[in-house]
Amino acid sequence: MNATPTPLPAGLRPLPLPALVLLGVWLLGCTACGFAVPMPDGRGFQDIEGYRAVFFHVPLAWCGCLSFMAAAWHGVRYLTSRRLICDAAAYAAAESGLVLCVLATLTGMIFAQQQWGKAWNWDPRQTSIFFVLLIYAAYLVLRQALGEDEALRARFGAAYLLLAVAPMVWLVAVFPRTVPASLHPEQAPFDAVHWRLMFANFAGLIGVWGVLMRLQVAAASLRLAARERW
Repeated sequence: MNATPTPLPAGLRPLPLPALVLLGVWLLGCTACGFAVPMPDGRGFQDIEGYRAVFFHVPLAWCGCLSFMAAAWHGVRYLTSRRLICDAAAYAAAESGLVLCVLATLTGMIFAQQQWGKAWNWDPRQTSIFFVLLIYAAYLVLRQALGEDEALRARFGAAYLLLAVAPMVWLVAVFPRTVPASLHPEQAPFDAVHWRLMFANFAGLIGVWGVLMRLQVAAASLRLAARERW
């Protein structure tokens, strides 16, 4: 039986090559600037060069949390529409957020080793990200434990993501500020150029995240279309 390939919707088609090249150049430029931008002395740095890890750590954490919120949004879309493609988008966003937060944790550990002499200190921010990782790793395990019933996995997954987003925001944005004994400074000693660099890195990561999301959702769309044909 010859099946005609189902064309992807315009929003799921791969980005044109010039856009991908531009994104790659942007990220390479941000990375180069992260190692080249001058660092000021006399602001409490133990290792002034090791502080550069923050230029990558903070945007990764921002993007990871944004991805978790996007997962909850796609969970709402599934519950209101019952379209499995919305569940695929929720899963892709949660999985991407978990990867980004793992990378944020690793870069944060590099920073902690350089500045505080120990990669893991159970600082409030380290503790909070640890529990966030557990929450979303449990989501992936839950989906696998529910078997092959996609509708059941989608319903439970969407409900889980909606319940998880509030604890995630509290752990990331509120809890570290309620604990007085924190190694992290309340106000980071960055110059304006450092903030611009972090926002530039964040923009590049959002671009990469968008590309990966499109690929994952496009693959799920093709898989669902093939299943319906057969």
